[in-house]
Amino acid sequence: MLSLFFLVLGLSSTPAQQSDFVTSPTPTTTRGLTDMDYPKEALRLKQEGLSVVLVQVTANGKVEACTIQQSSGSQSLDDATCKLFGSIRFKSARDAQGKAVKAQTSLRMNWRLPH
Repeated sequence: MLSLFFLVLGLSSTPAQQSDFVTSPTPTTTRGLTDMDYPKEALRLKQEGLSVVLVQVTANGKVEACTIQQSSGSQSLDDATCKLFGSIRFKSARDAQGKAVKAQTSLRMNWRLPH
């Protein structure tokens, strides 16, 4: 069985609109990774790396867009990172009045093969 290392860390958040906000979008669910989540091409090529992405989260907590901020060096790992974060629900950012707002946050995924 393949062992994967998965790290989700919010690096920074900014509102998508020019309103002030108090909280950042945060994942509400965590999903365990399985062998099937590691891209076959990256596995075959024994690729590892850190992908840093910027996700745009709607006021409803859904990922609307994912952009690579720092590539792992592997297109398949970067694509898989956006796919995985796109499948996670988020707790929406809130403005000063407590209203859910659209915002973005940076997250990272550290892909590691077993040694």
